[in-house]
Amino acid sequence: MKSVRPQFVDAPGYKGKNLAHYLNFTLAVVAGFAVLFGEIFGMEAYSGKSPFDLKVAVGCFLLAGVCVLLSGNRILALGCSIMIPAVLVGPHAFRAHDRAVMNFYIASLAIGLLVIVVGVLVKSFCDRSSPRS
Repeated sequence: MKSVRPQFVDAPGYKGKNLAHYLNFTLAVVAGFAVLFGEIFGMEAYSGKSPFDLKVAVGCFLLAGVCVLLSGNRILALGCSIMIPAVLVGPHAFRAHDRAVMNFYIASLAIGLLVIVVGVLVKSFCDRSSPRS
């Protein structure tokens, strides 16, 4: 059983340059872009009462969910898909000095990091408590 520190080192899933690593990375990035566009279309659907925008937002979030479920490292994919919109839109929010958007994206980064940290800790706890054969 590994301690917590090596698990954080192994969290990205990089154990050599194999196809699974690139697949997990690609699925996390696609899920992140889907979450970003889901947020954009969801806000448009809310403000404009547009059923088309609502359908696109739901489709984007479903695509993000499918990408996370297909990923081999679901904890990392979910955490990164939450953080990617903040990384993409955050610099613009800081330059525009929009405090509400800055707070939202700082919270997005914090929640994504929290998902990764708590997920690794829970996985570590479950591995320790499972009976060994």
